[in-house]
Amino acid sequence: MSRVWMFRSFTGAAVITAALSGCADPNIATPEPLDLAIETPPQKAPSAQAIELAKYYARQQERRLALGLLRTDGGGVDTPFDMDDIIETFQSIAFVDEYGGPTFSNAPSGAEIPLSKWNAPIRVEFLTEASVTPSMKEKDKIFVKAYVDRLAQLTKHPIAVVPANGNFTVHLFGHDDRNRLARDIQKRVPAIPQSALDLVSDLPRNVYCLVMSFAQQNRPNVTTQAVAVIRAEHPDLMRQACYHEEIAQGLGLGNDSPEARPSIFNDDDEFAYLTTLDAVMLEILYDPRLRAGMTRDQALPILKDIGQQLNTPSL
Repeated sequence: MSRVWMFRSFTGAAVITAALSGCADPNIATPEPLDLAIETPPQKAPSAQAIELAKYYARQQERRLALGLLRTDGGGVDTPFDMDDIIETFQSIAFVDEYGGPTFSNAPSGAEIPLSKWNAPIRVEFLTEASVTPSMKEKDKIFVKAYVDRLAQLTKHPIAVVPANGNFTVHLFGHDDRNRLARDIQKRVPAIPQSALDLVSDLPRNVYCLVMSFAQQNRPNVTTQAVAVIRAEHPDLMRQACYHEEIAQGLGLGNDSPEARPSIFNDDDEFAYLTTLDAVMLEILYDPRLRAGMTRDQALPILKDIGQQLNTPSL
């Protein structure tokens, strides 16, 4: 999806302790439930603003489909690439900060940054706000579960959907839920910057969805918590595209590049679903030889070795 934002911030010690509690366990485990419940009001009819947003995003999807965008085929004969292209694209996606600045990052936009990834098991929790219909909630829950299972297979990293106490929360919300959503996120991430909460509370129409990742100050490149927010006003394919990109970006591929093709990490909206190139990049990202905090120069010899191995046919 275009206009998808990713922010990175640092959280306090209490949040970090909870996020790293499963580090020694090689399997995904759900800790004892915490008291994070927020009373959900009864579902109401959508406001005029929410209805207008749904119409707007429906038009956006129709236009993209008419232009041959939002592809779900993963790439084909019209998008050839080789291992050199993969390694070059990986460097532009994993080692560049797309949305920097003092609010969410220590680096300016477009600056080269060290590699970021998770060390702990990733517990993905799918959450919905009051305006989400039961049918949409059930359909998207199934979609997210299938996608997360695929990411686990690609990365060989412990990642799974859990019913509670997630350290990667995916929030499906409607326009009328935005203030409650901000309060819910603040309760789960107490040290989140106020500027991030303000953005969620008044999300511009051209921000279709976003992901925020968090790390502790003494290990700024080791992701310990992430929050993705997805608009319920999107038609099905645009919502699904948001899930694909935001969750993948939350794993550590945070930049978008106009040179990335075929890829969802490109603002041209050509692809809605994770592509074959993206899948290989995620596999590379979670190769144990690549460690969080590595610079591009430190990682490049390892990337070349990985690329050579992946490019060698199995006997």
